[in-house]
Amino acid sequence: MRTRQAYFSAVAEEYASLRDFINAQHRWLAIMGISLIYSEDCIKLKIHTGSETYEEYHLVYDDCGFVTVSDLVRVNGATLIDLTTADNE
Repeated sequence: MRTRQAYFSAVAEEYASLRDFINAQHRWLAIMGISLIYSEDCIKLKIHTGSETYEEYHLVYDDCGFVTVSDLVRVNGATLIDLTTADNE
């Protein structure tokens, strides 16, 4: 999880807005099988990690207005894991 979060954070920091991220990355994400769900204040990336398991990463604006990936990851739509405190890879 931390590796995926770090990767998406590095990609996201290149963009000034969530819309810019979508415009540049939506095709690549679709090819990779990653669902992209957009709202005005958040992008949800849904990644299937098994036949019945998935993780959701949220791209948001940080306190300074930059695009970043939240440290909170939702697993299977229910469990919320805080990567800053979790003992998870």
